Amino acid sequence: YIIKALKLLRLNSISKAFFLLFYLMDFFSGLR
Repeated sequence: YIIKALKLLRLNSISKAFFLLFYLMDFFSGLR
């Protein structure tokens, strides 16, 4: 159960990182 929760947390953090990355890319492309 704990391992599953940790895997879910890791997936969530990875998806958050990708979301931030795409958000920043969109932001910088909008500046140009």
